[in-house]
Amino acid sequence: MFRALRFGAGAAAAAGSAAMTYTYMTTTAEQRRERGMFAALPHAYAQELAGFLEKARFSGPLPPAIARCRFNELMPQPLNPQFKVCVVEFNVPGAKNGGTDKGANGHRVDSIPIANGVIKTGNSCEIVKYYDTKHDEFAKYVQKFDALIVRINPGQLSQGTMPGTQERFDSLMNDMLKKGKLVW
Repeated sequence: MFRALRFGAGAAAAAGSAAMTYTYMTTTAEQRRERGMFAALPHAYAQELAGFLEKARFSGPLPPAIARCRFNELMPQPLNPQFKVCVVEFNVPGAKNGGTDKGANGHRVDSIPIANGVIKTGNSCEIVKYYDTKHDEFAKYVQKFDALIVRINPGQLSQGTMPGTQERFDSLMNDMLKKGKLVW
C-alpha cells in the first residue's frame, strides 16, 4: 500500500494508503503491537513508512481521494494552518452523554465531521468544551482562534449551570466579534 501512495497508482490506492497513514498516526506503537498492525510490512518498509509520515504531514488542502474519506475521530492537525478554528461544545451537567444532542462519546454527532471538514481544507480545528465553572479559562484559551463554530443547543447553557451563564457566554462571543474574530 505504501508504495502505491508513493508512486501514485490511483485514487483507490491513495485512499487506502491514506487510511493506513491515518491509522498509523492515531495509534501508539504499543497499540499497533497489541493489534499486530503493520506486522506484515518488511522492516525496511516500516522504517520508510515512519519516515514518510513524519515528512509528509500535510500543510495544505488534502488531495481529493483523501478529502472524500470519512474519519470518525478527529484528524491530525496540519503543521502550518492558514487559520485556526474551533468547534465549541457544551455538556449539560448530569445529563446522559451531556445532553440529548450528544452521542455516546459526549460530542454532538456533527462536531467531528465539521472539525474534520475544516482540517481537510488545510486549516486547524479543535473541539473545545465550554464549562460554566471555567468561563475565564475558556475566554483566555479561545483568543488564539481566528474563528469559532458554536455547536450549543439553545437553552442548554441555562440547564444546571450557574445563574447568568448564557449571558456571560453571549457577551464573550460578542467580544470575539468586536476583535474581528468570526463566530458562527
